[in-house]
Formats: sequence, structure tokens, C-alpha cells
Amino acid sequence: MKRNLSQNRPPRRKASQQQPLPRVLIVTEGSKTEPRYFQEQAIALELSDAQVVVDGKSGSTPMSVFRHSRERYGQAKGTGNDFARVYCVFDQNAH
Repeated sequence: MKRNLSQNRPPRRKASQQQPLPRVLIVTEGSKTEPRYFQEQAIALELSDAQVVVDGKSGSTPMSVFRHSRERYGQAKGTGNDFARVYCVFDQNAH
């Protein structure tokens, strides 16, 4: 009696149907506290650096934060590694 070879193989795993999380850019006016906070949140939520990019090198005014975020978005756009969302974080008490 012949045995079917497929009976001896372990069952195949199904391919993951879960979509990867969108890539997010967070631009802050602070260079220490705010980036550290968002990086720790990404770690706590088990998100990778590829999903959440925190940039605290924008300057201290709301307009410089906005310009820097637009520049970073433009650099990434079309590279296959663009951002799905961009957030600008301001310290309301300082302005």
C-alpha cells in the first residue's frame, strides 16, 4: 500500500493576513523630554522604530515644527517608506 507523502508533512501555516501598522512621524519642539516620552510610549505599545519616528530637532517655534515636519514628510514621500500620518507636538505654555 502506497502512502501519500503529504500525510507525513506537518500542516502548513497560513500566511499572516494582518496589515502592517501605518508609519507615523511625530515632530516635537522639545529635543529631550517630548521625544523620550513618545519613544517610551511606542515601546510600551510594542511598536517598532519603523512604525513610529520621533523627531525633536525642529526648533522651538510652532512654525519651525510645522516646516520641519513638512520637510521630513516630503523627503520620505515616494521612497516606499512614507508616513501615513504626521503629528506636530507643541508646548502650549511656552507660546
